[in-house]
Amino acid sequence: MNEINNIGTPMPELPEVETIRTQLSEDLPLVVDAISFSKFAKLIVKEKKVSIEGETLLNIGRKGKVLDFYFSGNKRMISGLGMSGSWQISGEEISVKHAHIKLKFLDGDGKYVFMAYVDPRRFGKAHIVDTQRAEVLLARLGVDVSSHDFTSKYLFDQLQKRGQNPVKAVLLEQAVFAGIGNYMASEICALAGVLPSRQAREVSKAECAKMIKGCHRVIERSVESGGMTFHGGYVDASGKKGEGLKNLVVFYQKLCGMCGSAVVKSEIKGRGTYHCPSCQK
Repeated sequence: MNEINNIGTPMPELPEVETIRTQLSEDLPLVVDAISFSKFAKLIVKEKKVSIEGETLLNIGRKGKVLDFYFSGNKRMISGLGMSGSWQISGEEISVKHAHIKLKFLDGDGKYVFMAYVDPRRFGKAHIVDTQRAEVLLARLGVDVSSHDFTSKYLFDQLQKRGQNPVKAVLLEQAVFAGIGNYMASEICALAGVLPSRQAREVSKAECAKMIKGCHRVIERSVESGGMTFHGGYVDASGKKGEGLKNLVVFYQKLCGMCGSAVVKSEIKGRGTYHCPSCQK
């Protein structure tokens, strides 16, 4: 593959979290038989205001890069995966290292199902709370970029408000654009022909429309490939690596996937950034 080395380990972004959400949801509803925590779980579980033992896991939603577990009794668990977090699911007890939250369920046939939150770096956050508190937490996030609310008008208006800030840095603001991470931001700019270092206010309405299309393309192709795994990074709920690297056009690439020109690596607001000097202006 046409890759650049020394990229670090990008955290899971919207496509990776959506992949995990879909996999965890296949066996629902499930009744919580027991929940347990590792000795390091206090670094991850920021709030534990309700008990979910005996409750039924009805649904798993997502906003941006955050999972939203809906339990009976108006109880929720909000889970952000941080840099290295992932949820795993199995028909057998999950005993992998760095499993900090373990859930034991009973399905409709009386069989056990196990889920575990695994996080080597322990940067993830979880809140086990009532519905009212869950909504407060999720309200801190901006528009989910996979939703119908993420329109070219919304994007243009938000970029205009942020003036001289680099467009790529603005895209990473979760309070505005929930779900976009480092690789998505670079790819969205590339597919729209927008230089990531340009001032946000300089992006035109027509370019915003292209960025929306680019965002949808990145999400769709990455989800279809099971997410994006860089070295030492993300795995899905079954422990498998994603195959989305084959879809990248500039991020982690030496040559542009659209024109073949040499990709330029730079740094914007402390984040590694990739662009094509021929395709992006």
